[in-house]
Amino acid sequence: MKKYLVVLASMLMVLAMAGGASAGSKDGAIPVSATVATNCTISGGSIDFGTVDAVTDAGGKSATVIAPTIKCTKGASVGVTDDGGTHFSTTPRMSDGTNFLAYTVSYDTPLTGDGIKTDIGNSLNLAASLAANALDDVPAGSYSDTLTITITY
Repeated sequence: MKKYLVVLASMLMVLAMAGGASAGSKDGAIPVSATVATNCTISGGSIDFGTVDAVTDAGGKSATVIAPTIKCTKGASVGVTDDGGTHFSTTPRMSDGTNFLAYTVSYDTPLTGDGIKTDIGNSLNLAASLAANALDDVPAGSYSDTLTITITY
């Protein structure tokens, strides 16, 4: 048993000496970098005038607007434009295929990105309306248009 204790003690001594021996060390600096790109996304949104008629809405009517979702890199300066819609002439217009119903669209620009997790679409303050007497010479029907909003950043 003593032999085993002597051998065990010798092994522990060798391990202790080996652990204490050091070959030295060096530090090395590793550069770390990233470039955050400016980026934005836009999706959704709608403009809905609902059911309108020349008598009830003779003074004009505002649309129910759901702002598009706009997300941009924090601090990005965002400009907004639109194409005037599919049936644009001198103003945006909806069509039933033959006839046209003029409307107006307004919004605030520029916007500033608040980070990609934050929707700045409501800051656009998108609004649309039918002018007074816009329905005077418009026959009954289902009118529609597609308005394309472009964001530049």
